[in-house]
Amino acid sequence: MRWNFRQGGKTENPKDAGIKEFAKHIFESVVREATQNAIDKRLDANKPVVVKFDFGVIKKENIPGFDELVERWKACYEKWKDQAQYEIFLRDILDRIDSFGENVPYLSISDFNTEGMDFTSNTDIDKTGYGAFSRGNHSFHNSDNAAGSEGQGKAALYAISAMRTMFVHTVSNRGSIYEGLTRFATHEYSGEKFNADGYFPFMPIKPEYEEVPQIHLPFRRNNDVSGTTISLIGLWSYEDADQKMIKAAINNFWMAINEGSLIIKVSNTELNHTNIESFIEQYLPERNESNRTKSDPTEYGRAKCYYETWTDKFKDVTESYEEEIDVLGKCMLKISQHIDYPGKIAFFREQQMLILRSSANSFVSKGYCGVFICTSDNGNKILRKMEGKTHTEWDPSFCMTDDDRQKGKNAIKALNKFINESWQNYRSKHFPDSIDLRGLAGLSIGNKSTGEKKPTGSKEKKPTIPPPIDVTQPEFKKLGINKKSLRSVKENGIWKYSLTLHANEDRRLNISMVPATDATRITSDDLLKVIHVSDGWNINNNAIEGDLIKGDNIIEFSLDETERVAFDFKLTSL
Repeated sequence: MRWNFRQGGKTENPKDAGIKEFAKHIFESVVREATQNAIDKRLDANKPVVVKFDFGVIKKENIPGFDELVERWKACYEKWKDQAQYEIFLRDILDRIDSFGENVPYLSISDFNTEGMDFTSNTDIDKTGYGAFSRGNHSFHNSDNAAGSEGQGKAALYAISAMRTMFVHTVSNRGSIYEGLTRFATHEYSGEKFNADGYFPFMPIKPEYEEVPQIHLPFRRNNDVSGTTISLIGLWSYEDADQKMIKAAINNFWMAINEGSLIIKVSNTELNHTNIESFIEQYLPERNESNRTKSDPTEYGRAKCYYETWTDKFKDVTESYEEEIDVLGKCMLKISQHIDYPGKIAFFREQQMLILRSSANSFVSKGYCGVFICTSDNGNKILRKMEGKTHTEWDPSFCMTDDDRQKGKNAIKALNKFINESWQNYRSKHFPDSIDLRGLAGLSIGNKSTGEKKPTGSKEKKPTIPPPIDVTQPEFKKLGINKKSLRSVKENGIWKYSLTLHANEDRRLNISMVPATDATRITSDDLLKVIHVSDGWNINNNAIEGDLIKGDNIIEFSLDETERVAFDFKLTSL
């Protein structure tokens, strides 16, 4: 038996755009792709899906056609080496292969309580789950609510393998399929021209169900247990791979694990609903989440603040808002507070996989966070249509029809309105004496990230966010201040604020500022540090003091903060 590569068709260069996109955040990509595909194929709704990630090594002589794969990679190098952008990349691949010696590293991913990938020989292969996964670059879904992008998403799996090679064994109620898959580049081998995709032992046209299982071949699963095992061989070199995989699993699937619908195993570590909190505390103990999360979610992502909000860790300051909203149907938003919370909302849909974290700004201030989930079928259908291939955003421009794009716009508008109204209800109950920071951006969903091209013929505008409703501030009013406004601008890396107060009478005033959070948790140590104040006012023990005159008063000041923050004013008449 040997590898069979496609012939004819378009020329394919070594730098596959899809693989490159997923390789940016490799552990996030692999965990999300493998786990979401398993959840989409859940077999028994009363039992959790189990996904297991195992790292190991295998002797190269036990890998079918290993020497041929190496020779074909060398052929790719010979074809493309005269182009510098490809020469360096292909040399890295060959150097990595040389470093294996006799033992080749692999990652094997197995799922349980799943249906396996279906393929029937009497139907169009392109319209089956296994056909889309093994032969297609498109998506195939048995359900409109499914999250997997089986044609494009498998690029995430190829990305972790320097050899871009995997072995797949899937078992369904129709039988089992065992096959090797590769994605190289156009190359010449034994005097013939071949394209990127290779298959073992079947021909490219289509696979076949096993009549007699080849039990001597590696990476097989028990044929009596439905599900899929995907083994990625010839891995790139990674440090602390187990820990990074665990962090990615926690950050992206803590909700599904906590709700008991998912178990993830990484080598000897099992994440389940009984221990997820302890693993969050062990691996991701910080509550605050850096603004660098999007650039490196495995390193900077934090699940603790969202987990605590969802599970009512601080019951007295946690509120739940449920509503049937336009287009999306039944939705829930939970809001909670802690001085370390990042002022973000984590967004989920029925599948309980994290879609995105949004810096919510004028919706939810720093010192708070939220968790949003849509649980209705219709809402999940339109949200899935608004997801790109990485499933990390909702953007109406990803919808394929004008009708769906309009539904997507209406969904985002309704979602924003729901969050805005929920946040105003929360504000009025928990900190009615705070002042709004006017002019801040709203919810950052519906944006395009770099690296993924929008469909031609559509241009998506960011939904307009209504400003927060102005709530009467009793603490200001009782001191005779009936109008106020706050502006902010960043100059030379420092945020400068301009506070305008309209007073009914003269009085001397002391103004201190704390992060917008529960006042009962605030101590003098939490006061925001004032580093500059305008003439006529002075700084006294980290507070601003001065004489307020009847009419308009403008107080300009700067804080010792590198990021713009939302805060409460504490006023004292002297």
